[in-house]
Amino acid sequence: MKKNYTAFIVEDDKIASSIIKKVMKSNNSFSSCKFYLNGLIALDCLKALNSEDDILPSFILLDFIMPVMNGLEFLENIKYLEGINKIPIFMNSSSTELDEYQNFYNYENVKGSFSKPFMAQNLNAILEFIEGNRVE
Repeated sequence: MKKNYTAFIVEDDKIASSIIKKVMKSNNSFSSCKFYLNGLIALDCLKALNSEDDILPSFILLDFIMPVMNGLEFLENIKYLEGINKIPIFMNSSSTELDEYQNFYNYENVKGSFSKPFMAQNLNAILEFIEGNRVE
Protein backbone atom coordinates (compact mmCIF):
# COMPACT_ATOMS: atom_id res chain seq x y z
CA MET A 1 0.00 0.00 0.00
CA LYS A 2 1.49 3.33 -1.09
CA LYS A 3 1.75 5.87 1.72
CA ASN A 4 2.60 8.91 -0.45
CA TYR A 5 5.45 10.18 1.68
CA THR A 6 7.85 12.71 0.25
CA ALA A 7 11.57 12.92 0.98
CA PHE A 8 14.40 15.37 0.43
CA ILE A 9 17.81 13.74 0.14
CA VAL A 10 20.68 16.19 0.58
CA GLU A 11 23.78 14.31 -0.53
CA ASP A 12 26.72 15.36 -2.70
CA ASP A 13 28.29 11.92 -3.19
CA LYS A 14 27.10 10.19 -6.39
CA ILE A 15 27.69 6.67 -5.08
CA ALA A 16 25.86 7.37 -1.82
CA SER A 17 22.99 8.95 -3.79
CA SER A 18 22.81 5.91 -6.04
CA ILE A 19 22.57 3.60 -3.04
CA ILE A 20 19.88 5.76 -1.43
CA LYS A 21 17.88 5.84 -4.69
CA LYS A 22 17.97 2.05 -4.85
CA VAL A 23 16.77 1.72 -1.25
CA MET A 24 14.01 4.28 -1.79
CA LYS A 25 12.81 2.62 -5.01
CA SER A 26 12.54 -0.73 -3.24
CA ASN A 27 9.95 0.81 -0.90
CA ASN A 28 6.58 1.81 -2.32
CA SER A 29 5.82 4.38 0.39
CA PHE A 30 6.91 7.42 -1.62
CA SER A 31 5.15 9.67 -4.07
CA SER A 32 8.23 11.87 -4.38
CA CYS A 33 11.91 11.65 -3.53
CA LYS A 34 14.04 14.65 -4.53
CA PHE A 35 17.83 14.78 -4.44
CA TYR A 36 19.95 17.89 -3.81
CA LEU A 37 23.74 18.23 -4.07
CA ASN A 38 24.13 20.62 -1.14
CA GLY A 39 22.25 22.28 1.69
CA LEU A 40 21.85 25.63 -0.06
CA ILE A 41 19.95 24.17 -3.01
CA ALA A 42 17.71 22.16 -0.67
CA LEU A 43 17.15 25.21 1.57
CA ASP A 44 16.12 27.38 -1.40
CA CYS A 45 13.67 24.71 -2.55
CA LEU A 46 12.20 24.34 0.97
CA LYS A 47 11.74 28.11 1.28
CA ALA A 48 9.97 28.22 -2.09
CA LEU A 49 7.64 25.36 -1.14
CA ASN A 50 6.91 26.96 2.22
CA SER A 51 6.18 30.39 0.75
CA GLU A 52 3.77 28.83 -1.75
CA ASP A 53 2.09 26.78 1.01
CA ASP A 54 3.07 23.69 -0.95
CA ILE A 55 3.63 20.28 0.61
CA LEU A 56 6.86 20.05 2.57
CA PRO A 57 8.78 16.75 2.66
CA SER A 58 7.86 14.07 5.19
CA PHE A 59 11.55 13.96 6.17
CA ILE A 60 15.02 15.08 5.12
CA LEU A 61 18.03 12.77 4.89
CA LEU A 62 21.01 15.09 5.34
CA ASP A 63 24.70 14.46 4.72
CA PHE A 64 27.17 16.00 7.20
CA ILE A 65 29.95 17.09 4.89
CA MET A 66 29.06 18.84 1.62
CA PRO A 67 30.32 21.75 -0.44
CA VAL A 68 28.61 25.17 -0.43
CA MET A 69 26.49 24.49 2.70
CA ASN A 70 27.21 21.56 5.01
CA GLY A 71 24.81 19.80 7.38
CA LEU A 72 25.40 22.08 10.37
CA GLU A 73 25.01 25.22 8.27
CA PHE A 74 21.77 23.83 6.84
CA LEU A 75 20.42 23.13 10.33
CA GLU A 76 21.39 26.62 11.50
CA ASN A 77 19.61 28.16 8.51
CA ILE A 78 16.32 26.34 9.06
CA LYS A 79 16.28 26.64 12.85
CA TYR A 80 13.94 29.66 12.85
CA LEU A 81 12.00 29.00 9.64
CA GLU A 82 8.44 28.25 10.75
CA GLY A 83 7.12 25.00 9.33
CA ILE A 84 10.45 23.98 7.84
CA ASN A 85 11.98 23.68 11.30
CA LYS A 86 9.43 20.96 12.16
CA ILE A 87 10.47 18.55 9.38
CA PRO A 88 12.16 15.47 10.87
CA ILE A 89 15.80 15.28 9.80
CA PHE A 90 17.97 12.19 9.79
CA MET A 91 21.71 12.62 9.40
CA ASN A 92 23.65 10.31 7.09
CA SER A 93 27.43 10.30 7.06
CA SER A 94 30.58 8.33 6.56
CA SER A 95 32.12 10.22 9.49
CA THR A 96 33.03 8.20 12.56
CA GLU A 97 33.63 11.22 14.76
CA LEU A 98 31.30 10.88 17.76
CA ASP A 99 31.56 14.61 18.50
CA GLU A 100 30.13 15.41 15.08
CA TYR A 101 27.10 13.22 15.69
CA GLN A 102 26.46 14.77 19.10
CA ASN A 103 26.50 18.32 17.70
CA PHE A 104 23.55 17.50 15.47
CA TYR A 105 21.36 16.42 18.37
CA ASN A 106 21.40 20.02 19.62
CA TYR A 107 18.80 20.65 16.90
CA GLU A 108 15.24 19.74 17.84
CA ASN A 109 14.28 18.38 14.43
CA VAL A 110 17.24 15.97 14.16
CA LYS A 111 15.61 12.64 15.01
CA GLY A 112 18.39 10.18 14.20
CA SER A 113 21.64 9.47 12.40
CA PHE A 114 22.95 6.70 10.20
CA SER A 115 26.36 5.66 8.96
CA LYS A 116 26.89 5.17 5.25
CA PRO A 117 25.99 3.19 3.32
CA PHE A 118 22.27 3.87 3.78
CA MET A 119 20.35 0.59 4.04
CA ALA A 120 16.77 -0.63 3.97
CA GLN A 121 16.68 -0.96 7.76
CA ASN A 122 17.61 2.74 8.03
CA LEU A 123 14.66 3.65 5.84
CA ASN A 124 12.40 1.35 7.86
CA ALA A 125 13.47 3.14 11.06
CA ILE A 126 12.64 6.52 9.47
CA LEU A 127 9.23 5.30 8.32
CA GLU A 128 8.47 3.86 11.77
CA PHE A 129 9.30 7.24 13.29
CA ILE A 130 7.09 9.09 10.78
CA GLU A 131 4.20 6.65 11.28
CA GLY A 132 4.45 7.01 15.04
CA ASN A 133 4.43 10.81 14.87
CA ARG A 134 1.95 11.42 12.06
CA VAL A 135 -0.91 13.80 12.79
CA GLU A 136 -4.18 12.72 11.18
